[in-house]
Amino acid sequence: CLDVGEGVFRMMTMRDICAKVISPICEEKRRPYALVVNKSGLKAQAFVTHTWDEPFGEFVDSLQDAMASMMKPLPLWICSFALHQRDGAIRNMLNVPLKNAPFVRVIKSLDRKVGKFIVVRNTKTDLYSRLWCVCELLVAKREGFIPDHTLVVGRQNEAFEHLSCLHAQASDRNDHEKILRYLLDNFESVSEIDEIIKVLRDHSSNHDGSYSSCVVS
Repeated sequence: CLDVGEGVFRMMTMRDICAKVISPICEEKRRPYALVVNKSGLKAQAFVTHTWDEPFGEFVDSLQDAMASMMKPLPLWICSFALHQRDGAIRNMLNVPLKNAPFVRVIKSLDRKVGKFIVVRNTKTDLYSRLWCVCELLVAKREGFIPDHTLVVGRQNEAFEHLSCLHAQASDRNDHEKILRYLLDNFESVSEIDEIIKVLRDHSSNHDGSYSSCVVS
């Protein structure tokens, strides 16, 4: 456990938490963090799409909102906990055809009746400035989870510039090319995806300024 105050811990990013908490545990136990806390594993029934640059405190708060909105809490799939966070492991998992990438496989495995696609926004990074988040949205749309099985949680920074999904970035050039190819091959127009992203970005706040989970309609 990190020897820092609660305020510092909440402002650390998911990237920080993964590097300083999750990765060392994965290295020690030689397994993903999810299998450390649930040795037999759980069947994922909800996929969480988010960015690693979000403040960790916001992320936790948003997931608590999502879980509170469910009649029965579902096992969540969160990449930083579900995948083995050791050096080079994630890059190897992504260096495959897109259909075999872990994010794609998990979304396709969700139950069509009860499964959820959970969109976790934050105040630091626009979710859809990251191309893997766009990819997850594309797959969720193709698999029928958008709009009726989508939950939107977290506060969106209104100062974010709303760019087209074509301007989203990926750390690896090969990832960038194969995701854009999937978009252009499977959807009639980019504007169709941009419109969905606009709905997710513009989901409004409650009267008291807080954000609650909602099903996109």
